[in-house]
Amino acid sequence: MPRAKNQPGIPAWKGDSLRIRRQFAGWTMRDLADRVGVSKTTLFRWEHNHHAPTSEEVKSLATVLDVPPLTFARDPRIV
Repeated sequence: MPRAKNQPGIPAWKGDSLRIRRQFAGWTMRDLADRVGVSKTTLFRWEHNHHAPTSEEVKSLATVLDVPPLTFARDPRIV
């Protein structure tokens, strides 16, 4: 399965950060997927780096998890 492709100008996606933040919040994949408005399968693909979310989806994740969007960047110094 192809790995996440990043959009130009958007830092590389890091699914581990999403999984860690979700677990820290005490939410299941279904809980977070419902809050963000995506399927559980989509969230699974993000967490396992099979796909990267769009910039709008990253903003939504950051808002729901109450973290800055760069939390999910592989190297937050690259902007």
